[in-house]
Order: sequence, then structure tokens, then C-alpha cells
Amino acid sequence: MIRIRYAYTKEADISGAAHELRNVRQLLLHFIQSSEQSFTIQTDTAYNPEPYDLVIEKLIVVKSDHFISVEFDTKEKSVAISAAPYFLNLFAEYFDFSEETFQGYHAHFEYYEDHPFIAENSVPLVISVQ
Repeated sequence: MIRIRYAYTKEADISGAAHELRNVRQLLLHFIQSSEQSFTIQTDTAYNPEPYDLVIEKLIVVKSDHFISVEFDTKEKSVAISAAPYFLNLFAEYFDFSEETFQGYHAHFEYYEDHPFIAENSVPLVISVQ
């Protein structure tokens, strides 16, 4: 299972084995092609989140008509990722790690000025191979 950790400084980490991250990618790609408007992935919660502050229990993905937005709900211990299907397809590529990818390798998903597909208010993510 993937793990998601959140820091109150508004940054987060999504991590898992390469095959688990690829599975997230496959779920996203399947969802994009479906008629469903949202889906949820339950995450591993049996670990210490340090150096982050909070273990996130679920990842919610929602189809919308805008750039990719990443928002955390600390009370619900969830993260919601919403975007138009085209942009969700781009987001899915951040989870495409080969089996040979070494532990600790990571990708940054974060807004910068005039970003072509990430919303300005999105919480930055590090997506890493455990």
C-alpha cells in the first residue's frame, strides 16, 4: 500500500514500492476512461509519519474542468486531487516508475509561476520510491 504523509507547512509525500506507484498510475488511467466522477484509494496508516506531521488515510481523485488541484483535509486525514481528465493523465505519469528504480528516487509535483497544468493553490508533493 502507498503511504501519504502531510506536513503542516503545506507539503506532502506520497511513497511506495515502484509497483505500488505504478498501480496508482493504472488506477488513474482506468478512472480517466470511466464514467465515474470520483474514486478513493485507501492508504497504509500503520507507521510513524516523521519528519512529517500527519498520516493521510485516503487519496480521493475527482474529475473536474480545471488544472490539477491538490488539497489536504487534516480533519478527515485525506487528500483530494481534482482536475480535468486531460490533466489527470499528465498527473498519472508522475507514478510511472520502472521496477529498476532505486529506493529514494523521487519526483516533485509542485506549482511554479505560469505552470501549464498545476493550480496555483496546490499543495506540493514529493512522489518517491520506497
